[in-house]
Amino acid sequence: MAIITPSSISVEIDGLGAEINPHIISAVVTLRSPAMDDSATIEVDDPAGMAALPRHDAGMRIAIADTEIFRGHIERVSGEGTERGQTLQLIGAAQSGPSAAGLPPHVFIWGQNLVTWSLTAEQGDTTLDAGVLAVTVHPGVRPGMKVTVVGVRAPFDGGYVVETVTHTFNLGAGFSTSLRVRRP
Repeated sequence: MAIITPSSISVEIDGLGAEINPHIISAVVTLRSPAMDDSATIEVDDPAGMAALPRHDAGMRIAIADTEIFRGHIERVSGEGTERGQTLQLIGAAQSGPSAAGLPPHVFIWGQNLVTWSLTAEQGDTTLDAGVLAVTVHPGVRPGMKVTVVGVRAPFDGGYVVETVTHTFNLGAGFSTSLRVRRP
């Protein structure tokens, strides 16, 4: 299992230098199916209230361990002030990411990289139709990929299609990925 550290997260915003990276408190990137746009939210610590702000529509790129997971533009910048300074939120939007066509399936095996699952049978059926997997996976997982779950329980084991991928990094809590999946 790869450990994602703050230095593994790289954020580039047009017009701002690399000095933003050490001030990132959290980052959430949600990759959706081709019908919907991908999104990203970066929270930046600005205790002195002096951070340079990106211009509207500035380019935004986010990578985890040298794998680009998001490419888009700044849609909105907001700030919240306290007695300790301010926290900035940089909200980004993008057209859907790269296609999953031709990418190999990933196998999630309980005890190795399947951390938790909230897979539930829908409509009273004995087989799972959809659910959410919390996993440690390569950041290149994209909506549309086929994944296989093995070694969990008979009703849950089998093939799924990824609908959304949400990467979450929080300085205090670390890194996690949630996959919303459905039966093909």
